[in-house]
Amino acid sequence: MRKTVLKIFAAVCGAAALLLTAACSSYTPKGPATELELKMTLEKQLSEEKSGDKVLEILFGDYDGDGSNEAFAVTGDESKAELNQMVGKKLNEGSLWFVSRGRAELLRKKSAAALAKKLKTEKNTYCVYEEYGKNSSRSYIWRVKSGEPAEEKISGKVGGVELTDDGITAALYADDAMCFEEDGELIYYGTTQKPYYFFDDGEGLKEYGAVEIKIEDFLRLDGAEKILDE
Repeated sequence: MRKTVLKIFAAVCGAAALLLTAACSSYTPKGPATELELKMTLEKQLSEEKSGDKVLEILFGDYDGDGSNEAFAVTGDESKAELNQMVGKKLNEGSLWFVSRGRAELLRKKSAAALAKKLKTEKNTYCVYEEYGKNSSRSYIWRVKSGEPAEEKISGKVGGVELTDDGITAALYADDAMCFEEDGELIYYGTTQKPYYFFDDGEGLKEYGAVEIKIEDFLRLDGAEKILDE
């Protein structure tokens, strides 16, 4: 009788253990992902790749307003940070990742000098990953669309994208030498910087267009004569 009871008890314990294992393996966290959860997801990915990189920065939030949280993160090696003259401080070499629940996707491979920041307009929130050289930079820009990272069309074509009093501004760097005189000395620049302006139409960043008009039509605009004088 005692042996029978022990066998039944062992069988019940075994069945309970199997049920518990199945329940744990199918467990899905409730509610939006937390910043810690997404960071741990990325750290697990980095550990599996054995790259030695660490999570240096994480830009967390609900980017597309669907109630789920995502993150853009920079990973790299802090010990390899070097002074960048353009920024005036040490920058880490870093890669850019997109992280959501149970997923980590590499967006940009490691750059020698990079920074990431959020750019929030009235219609969208963007991640701007700025890669710096000695005299210029390039902005790589993503937003989140239906839970997926969506790279902007202007990404990598301009640098220094930011939100200012003039709207969304950027610079186009070109290797067209410029020379001017200062205190009797000729100063040469090998890279020039041209300003660009963009707007957010809800479906991403767009460049302002232009139409050709006659001078008499232009002069009807407020402040036109002052602009011509300048």
